[in-house]
Amino acid sequence: MILVHVCCIFVLTRPTNRLYSLSTMNTAEQLRNRLWDAREAASFLKVSRSWIYARVERDEMPYIRVGGLIRFVPSQLRDWTFAKDQGKG
Repeated sequence: MILVHVCCIFVLTRPTNRLYSLSTMNTAEQLRNRLWDAREAASFLKVSRSWIYARVERDEMPYIRVGGLIRFVPSQLRDWTFAKDQGKG
């Protein structure tokens, strides 16, 4: 879900519902916080894109929609990955 407010883009992420204001970030922060597409998420997790899409369809991993596109906040994907990994031990 994207809310536009006076030249600011706010991204409401799932499942943590944190609000990120992209307009207040400097260039280094924007590069660090750039959204990943399914290909980049799959590469990070070392899985196929179809695996990513299946998890998104079942709402099993954090993602956001930008228009009709599925995107991932890298820090949330890392947190989710390590939280799942710790749950196994």
